[in-house]
Parts: sequence; structure tokens; C-alpha cells
Amino acid sequence: MQKIILSTFLTALFSVIIFKFKKAKKLNKWDERLAQKFLQELPSSSSAIGILRDHDFNATFIYSYWKPINDFYANWTDPDHVFNNKKLRGKMVAFLLAIFELKKLIAQHTSPTKKDLQKIHKHIDDTIAQEMNDKSSEAYKQYSEFCDLLKIYDFKPALFE
Repeated sequence: MQKIILSTFLTALFSVIIFKFKKAKKLNKWDERLAQKFLQELPSSSSAIGILRDHDFNATFIYSYWKPINDFYANWTDPDHVFNNKKLRGKMVAFLLAIFELKKLIAQHTSPTKKDLQKIHKHIDDTIAQEMNDKSSEAYKQYSEFCDLLKIYDFKPALFE
């Protein structure tokens, strides 16, 4: 019994020591600046991210909520917005591809109805709306996974400092 307790104690102590002295993964300055810019342009509290997370494309949507994502895609597909960190770069590419797939469907199957409203074409069946919902969910998933990856690298956005 004492051997089990001693063994458990030593295992726990060893784990604490390793955790304490294990160096946290850090981003280089370039990646930190890009991550900061990313979160400024597409904060999780924005209506742009809300549309990815919550919107049902069977319903009309406010185009100005979608515009920041459209602008983000236009700006972040150039060489000045590439992360050095392979994992971050891979996640960003996955996010951009998911946005591209959704952008393509929105361009093909929606049109303006009133001042700032956009709606799926009337002759389109529900499978297209469902596909748009699926692409939107995938884009949100990739966004979330990218943000989670930033936390692994001990990244703290400027608004939390």
C-alpha cells in the first residue's frame, strides 16, 4: 500500500516538475503580428463570424455582415499574409478554402433583394441552402480551430494584455 502511495506521489511530483519547466511554445514576431491582425479583422464577437456560426441560408441575410469575410478573403490570399509556422499556415489555408467554397455558392445562388439584404434565388431547392449551411459550418469550424491553435502557442491578443 505504501509503495502505491509513494509511486503515485512521485509520479505526480515528476509531472509537476516537467510541466513547470517545460517551455511554452511561442510564435515568432511575424506570426504574432499576423495573428493580431487576424483577430482584429475577424474577432469572434463580430457579426461576420456570427453569420458563419449561426445563419441559415434558407433565410435572407444582411450582406454587410458577410462583407468583412469577403474582404478578409481578398486580402489574406496574398504572400504578405502567410504564417511562418507550418501548423498555423495549414489551418489558415483550410479556413481560406472553406470561405472560398462558401463565397462561390453565395455568388452563384444568391442575389440582393433590398438595400443591404441578400437572399438565395427562389428557383433553388433546399439542397443548395443546406450545402451553403454546411460550408458555413465548415468555415466556422476552421476559424475556431485556428483560434484554438493560437492558444497552444500562448498567443494573447492585444485586447487581453
